[in-house]
Amino acid sequence: MENTLAPLHAVLRLNTRLFENCLSGVDDDLLARRTEGGANSMGFIALHVADARYHLLSLLGGLLENPFGRFASARCEADIERLPGRDELCAAWRVVSAVIEEQWEHLTEAEWSRPSGQRLPLDDATRAGAAAFFLQHESYHIGQMALLRRQAGLEAMRYD
Repeated sequence: MENTLAPLHAVLRLNTRLFENCLSGVDDDLLARRTEGGANSMGFIALHVADARYHLLSLLGGLLENPFGRFASARCEADIERLPGRDELCAAWRVVSAVIEEQWEHLTEAEWSRPSGQRLPLDDATRAGAAAFFLQHESYHIGQMALLRRQAGLEAMRYD
């Protein structure tokens, strides 16, 4: 791994833990519960984050079938008949995260510097820039999940 990307790798590893920490102690009923204001449920957000992690893997050149590809056309929670359960989300998260870790370790600076081919709201159009965006995106939604768990009366998400 290139040393300049070590901070991004640290965020990747942190988000890997925090995603599951947000879902710790959450049952499938709570996972699917929407707030009174109609915001997306923790389950929908977790599904979105897990799906995005599969896209990050693809960006990095990794190949792994996305078990959530069937939800690709969903634009909102109403488009989904049944959300995946916590165990399914966490299992898929672990698999994709392990493959990303492996892929990350082998990318060269030249590969990180290649154009990402993604249309993202940043000036850096490289793979490294796209990876930074995907990790920021994960962090944002993990924060939403942490807030929803507190609103549900559970203890705050832990960083350990």
